[in-house]
Amino acid sequence: MIPTKDIKFQFPTPLGLMPEEFEILGIREHIEMHIWAEQEYVLPETAPLPGPWSNYYTPYLIEPMHRLCAVGQCQVTIISCSQAGKSELTNILIGYTVAQRPGNILVVMPREDDAHTRVNTRIRPMFRKCPNLLRQLPGGRPEGLNAGSETVLKNYMILFLAWSGSPAALSDKSVPIIVLDEVGKYPPKSGREADPVSLAKKRVRAFKGRWKILVASTPVIEDDLIDAEYKKSDMRKWWVKCPHCEDWHLMSWWNVFIEKDENEKFYEPGFYADGKHSRYVCPDCGSLWTEEQRWIAASEGKWCPKNCKVINGKIEGEISNTEHYGYHIHALMLSPIFSTVSDLVQEWVAANKAKHTGDKEPLQDFYNSQLGEAFYEIQAKTDAKIIFEHRGLYRAGFVPDYVQILVNAIDVQLDHFYVMTLGVGYLWQSAIIFYEKLQTGDTKNIENWGPVIEFLKMSFPRKDKPEEKLYPLATAIDCGYNYETVINFCRMITFHRVMPVRGDDKVRAVLWRKNDKDCAPVTRYDLNVNLIKDSVYDLIHQSTIPGSGYMQIPADSRYELAQHLSSEERVIQKIGKHKRSIWLPKDEHHPLNHFWDDTVYAKWLADFLGARMLRDPAEIVKTNDEIKKEVNSKKQIRTHY
Repeated sequence: MIPTKDIKFQFPTPLGLMPEEFEILGIREHIEMHIWAEQEYVLPETAPLPGPWSNYYTPYLIEPMHRLCAVGQCQVTIISCSQAGKSELTNILIGYTVAQRPGNILVVMPREDDAHTRVNTRIRPMFRKCPNLLRQLPGGRPEGLNAGSETVLKNYMILFLAWSGSPAALSDKSVPIIVLDEVGKYPPKSGREADPVSLAKKRVRAFKGRWKILVASTPVIEDDLIDAEYKKSDMRKWWVKCPHCEDWHLMSWWNVFIEKDENEKFYEPGFYADGKHSRYVCPDCGSLWTEEQRWIAASEGKWCPKNCKVINGKIEGEISNTEHYGYHIHALMLSPIFSTVSDLVQEWVAANKAKHTGDKEPLQDFYNSQLGEAFYEIQAKTDAKIIFEHRGLYRAGFVPDYVQILVNAIDVQLDHFYVMTLGVGYLWQSAIIFYEKLQTGDTKNIENWGPVIEFLKMSFPRKDKPEEKLYPLATAIDCGYNYETVINFCRMITFHRVMPVRGDDKVRAVLWRKNDKDCAPVTRYDLNVNLIKDSVYDLIHQSTIPGSGYMQIPADSRYELAQHLSSEERVIQKIGKHKRSIWLPKDEHHPLNHFWDDTVYAKWLADFLGARMLRDPAEIVKTNDEIKKEVNSKKQIRTHY
């Protein structure tokens, strides 16, 4: 009926809906997970800090929470030290899903006992403490939640609670959200099937575009499930800003200064209890931080993926396009309420002293529980102090008399280059002649490579004969970063031989392998860097007397060079059932390894050009009298008869 002036329009009378139906049909206000946690989540009395949740103590969990509540599909993997809040994050995801975005969710623990313990100590108390969650349970009874069973909530979502040892609990549940907690303790396989993580991931395939997976654990052994999952991610780590120089750096255990005695040995653990003999140190400016400064910097830190760095508070580098985000949490990121530098140092010192007596378990526990890292057995250690003792009697830029050939090496970075010139003589008596960092701007732009071209044109005078100058025979340049630009540069340079190289784990039976399929007419060389690093290690650590098989560094070398050359160590790595020796950074994002890479490339290049065939200078250099005497001593050949 068309309304007239006399008949007023009336809205239809709404249907008689129940309050629960209004709640389901009503428009929900979207709340970020970290905001919901502070509004609704309450820690039980058994927690270290019972009461309402506060993001103040766990600022590093805010970004993972954001990933888990954002639109789209993703996996979040958290490899963490103990007592860092990772298990609370799994509870928060469960509670947030029930309250804000109802959807079937599967929670998997390592063993059946763990599942029952989690339900009794974490999940049931969470529902009891939060009224909005409690009213979603049938009858409002948390006792209805049980491990190994399905609980249908009033919002029609289903909560599955399982454990990894039960293939049946993992094989037939199709869910959009999966929580895998303490996967480092999972058995490798469930019965005859694949590992529990692989089984669980198959359960989300029906929810393409909106599934979420949370994998969290403290690592136990190398290449266990959590270690393997983290390595598949973008491997984010926590960067902090120095309160003194205001530069950003990766927060690492290797930045902690620990005072030692006159014999360079640790004092007893109790010596460090007062916090005066161990401090966190900024790796850029060398300033010592107080415990308060460490926590302020840690609470204002920023997650940064691998192959990137934080500059002026912004992430710079090639950020991979991924749906798998990995986060590494260690004890230096925790509030002083839970852990201090002095606490960690005491445990570290005690673990190292135990190791010297043959007990490695405390050290492995420190790596797992405090550093949140898998434990590697170190086979070859490097020491900056030992390298600094290799200083020769020549200054940088000059060539010692025993050097016969020079080679260059270049390591390419985001906006700069690390360059090096290495000199080699008879029986691999060698010396680093020149090393420098060239600041150029964006290295993707080949117009910024002017300083590199000038470096390629450099010559170096003899230490004792400045008028005699040597030119490098060739240059090895790392093409692992900015590949296309590096290859084009090698094609462009005609006055000097520039050879692109890169490390390749697949090259094992030989030192190097040629490849020119995608870089013609230039030839790329893929290197077995582990074998080459072994030989460099012998030159700068095993050899202690100047001469054959010994590498020197300039007398005026900066300590920075020694730090670069000691940035990695050889460890025993477990690959499945097998073990292999491999060189790894002392810290995965260790910034001081570029001159080490240069030395490796230069070592390979010198061998490639025939450095091992160099002759003894004593046989090459002969005086005119010696030559005449040698000629006269020879019997004349009769040519006429």
